[in-house]
Formats: sequence, structure tokens, C-alpha cells
Amino acid sequence: MTDQPSIADIAALTARLRALARAGANADPAERDRFLTDKRELIDRITAADQAMVRSGALTLSDLAAEDRRLGYLPQQSALLPHRTVWQQVSFAVNADPQLAAWWLDRLGLSGLEDRFPEELSGGQQRRVALARALARAPDLVLLDEPFSALDAPVRRRLYRDLRQLQREAGLATVLVTHDPEEAGLLADEVIVLSDGHALQQGPVSEVFGHPASPQVAALLGIPNAHPGRVHRAGSVLTGGLELAAPTAGLAPGTDVLWTVSPEAISFDSHGAYQAVVTDSVELGSAREITLTAGRLELTARTGPVHTPQPGSHTRIDLPAEAIAVWAALSS
Repeated sequence: MTDQPSIADIAALTARLRALARAGANADPAERDRFLTDKRELIDRITAADQAMVRSGALTLSDLAAEDRRLGYLPQQSALLPHRTVWQQVSFAVNADPQLAAWWLDRLGLSGLEDRFPEELSGGQQRRVALARALARAPDLVLLDEPFSALDAPVRRRLYRDLRQLQREAGLATVLVTHDPEEAGLLADEVIVLSDGHALQQGPVSEVFGHPASPQVAALLGIPNAHPGRVHRAGSVLTGGLELAAPTAGLAPGTDVLWTVSPEAISFDSHGAYQAVVTDSVELGSAREITLTAGRLELTARTGPVHTPQPGSHTRIDLPAEAIAVWAALSS
């Protein structure tokens, strides 16, 4: 039996294949032989997971040939064939349904573009063509691999709306890979947070974003002001060298906790409870984002543009107890 492949094994083989592929015609015969050997090894390792089982609903995908798995796939790049028209792209897949392809083109605002080639389309149009191609074979599940990462923000937001509407109206089941927490929050019902090949936390969007399991998870999700602490007594948390007034109902003294406060809830007040030092201040149009150090904590505050403390200045701040969320830290 072939050993089960690790992510690192497959990544290393893929990197070698890419390097050899770039050499192309300039590669000497020994390199070309090594390319074929590495390619066979990669395929063997990927297909060696004979103890694994992959299911989609009641369907066991690992028992089926790829073309029978009823999956749609939208890769990071649109991967449109350069010498095929829009219509040829969306009707190209195995088992593609021409009537369904035409329906998706119309639904995604691509009617009238059927005879255009990829170079005649905008980036957003290319992504919609690739999505229509993935949907034209009536998949049970669509795999989205960082689908909007290469697009400008306005185009991304428009495609977010399109995809959310498709998910609701068509009951479209999707698996989304993304580095963008906003994208995950908008398009997912369940989230798995991964780092270095390990699942750090998983659960419903509201649970994971509302109660990240660790500061690392909070950082990956872009949640500011998430810190560890310990319940000192009722209504009090020790954290970063400070005693913080915070709601601790249901948490016994000595409980390890995580807490967070929104940047907008931090206020500047000459009589504030906490001494802080301003380390950075950035204008963001109608708001200003200020980075502070209080005790050993780094905090981010957002205020109106009028408040402009200078980096290096000392100030006092308030963190209203009612604006702080506290929950028990998950044991590792």
C-alpha cells in the first residue's frame, strides 16, 4: 500500500513539477524524464488515499469517476480557453446542458456576449463566464477556489451579491476557499479556519466570528482587539497587565477567557479608566483609525476625523463594560 500523502509531500512535488514545466523545451532529456517520473509520483500520491471517503450528501464521491461526481469548479483564475467563445466555454464541460448553459448566461447578465472571446471580456465578465461554465452541468456542489481574489473591489462586491442571490434562489451548495474574512462571512453558513494545514476552529459563521477560539483565529478572521485574559472576580478580567471591567456572568474566578471590544466602542476621555500611548494614527476618509498600547495590550480604536492624537502622545481611554464580549477560552 502506498503511504498516505501529506500536504507537504504534495506541495513539494507540485513545486518540482512547476519548475520543470517552466523549463519546457529548454529542459535536457534527463530533466524531461524526471518531469514524467515526478508527475506519475504526484498522481500516485494523490490517488493513494484508499482509506479516505469523500461524500456529498448521500453520494460517495470517492467511488465515482471525476465526470460522474456532479461537481462544479471555479478556479482562482478563470481558466477560460483563449480560442473559444463564451458559448463554447459554457457548453464545453462533460454533461453540460445547452439549455441550462443559456439560462445561466442570461441569469448572470451575459446574454449577447456568447460570440465573444475571453480577451474581449472584462475581468468581472470572465469570472461570470467561468461560474456559468461550472453551473451548466447542474452540479450538486460547486467548489470555489478564491474566486474573486484577482478582481477590483467594486467588481468583487457585485459578484458577492450575485453569488449570494444564486445561493438563496437556486439552493446552491458551495465550498469556498478564501483568505478574505468578509467574503467568508458573506457567502458561508459554516466556516473552517485553517492554518498550516490544521483546522483551528469550525462552526456556524455567527459562532466562529462571534467567539473566536484563540487570538490566532481572531487575527485570521480580521477581528480586532481580541485578547486572552482570566476572570479575576465577578465583573473583572485580568488581561495584559490591566484589570478590565467586563461582563463575566457564568464564568468562575480563575477561568481563562478571551475578550474583544469593537474599535468604535473605545472612547477618548481625559477621565478615562485606562492610560494609553498612541502608536499610530491613520485617516480613513470619514474616520480615523488609532493604534494604542494600554498595559501590554495593543488596541485599535476608530473615531471621527476630528480626534487626531499624535503618535507617541499619552491619553486616557474608556472601554465600556457593556461593549465588551467575554467567553471561556477553549482548552487545547
